[in-house]
Amino acid sequence: MNGNPPRNYYWDANIYFAWLLQESTHSAYLPAIDFAVRENIQRKIKIVTSAITRVEVTALRLSSAQETQFQSTFRPGDHEIYDVDIAIADKARGYCAYYMQHPKKHATKPNKTAILRVPDAIHLATAVIIGADIFWTMDGGKKDGFSLLALNGNVAGDRLSICRPKLPAGYLGI
Repeated sequence: MNGNPPRNYYWDANIYFAWLLQESTHSAYLPAIDFAVRENIQRKIKIVTSAITRVEVTALRLSSAQETQFQSTFRPGDHEIYDVDIAIADKARGYCAYYMQHPKKHATKPNKTAILRVPDAIHLATAVIIGADIFWTMDGGKKDGFSLLALNGNVAGDRLSICRPKLPAGYLGI
């Protein structure tokens, strides 16, 4: 980032999970997610994600109201889904190969070989290729041992700011 506040936010699928389900395990991050949603509705920021998010979210078994909320968020120009094209697929493939060769560097569990999962590689590749300012995720490697948060600043040589959702500096509330 260049010192300016983020304008293009990439949301990993788990950000949608936390937001749609208002997950109590992520309650500390919900104010930042809600803030981003409001800023996006006002067209002050852009939220982007991969087309695979649409598939990942189906695992949530959303209520009809939650499904409507999810579907209605996507609007061309300010909350967009990017298809997995050949450039994204090749970049994701490169990330998978890189982290297969460097498996322990980003493992969160001792003596466990952690491998970058394909959906995560696609999310990272999409964010890098579309030029996201920031990548929001809850993925600290607790589930499978590979932490996306540990890649903050450097995804196999590509620069990408990765963090959990957070409110902008100086934000005092609405």
